[in-house]
Amino acid sequence: MSKSLAVIKRIHTYGELKEVASIRRELWPNDGEVALDHMKFISDHGGIILGAYRDNQMVGYVYSFPGYRPNKVYLILQNIGVLPAYQHQKIGESLMQYLKEEARSLGYQEIIWTYEPLESVNAYIYLHKMGAVSSEYLKNCYEDDENGLSVDRFLTRLDLTDPDQEPLDIPVGLIEQSYKIDHNMDNHDLSQVELNFADLEKYPYVLIPVPSHLQSIRFRTELHRWRTLTRSLFFQFFKHGWEVFDLIKNERSDSSIHYYVARKAKG
Repeated sequence: MSKSLAVIKRIHTYGELKEVASIRRELWPNDGEVALDHMKFISDHGGIILGAYRDNQMVGYVYSFPGYRPNKVYLILQNIGVLPAYQHQKIGESLMQYLKEEARSLGYQEIIWTYEPLESVNAYIYLHKMGAVSSEYLKNCYEDDENGLSVDRFLTRLDLTDPDQEPLDIPVGLIEQSYKIDHNMDNHDLSQVELNFADLEKYPYVLIPVPSHLQSIRFRTELHRWRTLTRSLFFQFFKHGWEVFDLIKNERSDSSIHYYVARKAKG
């Protein structure tokens, strides 16, 4: 049993898969159905579908399947979901850690997935807790959301073969020496913010602001401002060969802002 006090296990039966479908439907009612036969075939042929249980009731799940590119097979994490009443109890974190170990035991070299770059809660688990890295920004992945906000995603990778691909505890001194981007930039067109990478490479890291609680933002203008600013910044960083490898919580001053930590990618 994990620290989340949830029992995690792999699932294969139609009864278990129906529970996955039910949770998925509750969390994303407009996202369409996934055929049970499809999930069953995946679970029996290299995919990993996990259930998280409290008192013998499934309260969360992971749905993943194999992917391929020349000379490499990897695991694609398609969905992770936890029922609202059980969120913020480390169940999602436990599911991810279990998936990591299961994937490694099956011989996978890598897990890849996407997530909303403005969701710092997810970023903290994926990057800070698990040691994943993001170095590709996907613009307009799906239809705009109900606020007219473009649905952008980070493509995130967890290397299961690299012993250095583990969570890091960055010394406070290095964070204090790093360059911090001001989210209140006085610039009328945030999409045109230009970064000087010759200067940025002189610092240990660069700290990139992100909302600490995306769901608490109620004004469309603020949401769009964050999207415009971060999209511009991340495109520039990734174009210049940088990667995002951590998220640190800002507890000293403005707690509404957390920071991604970026570095020049190895090699």
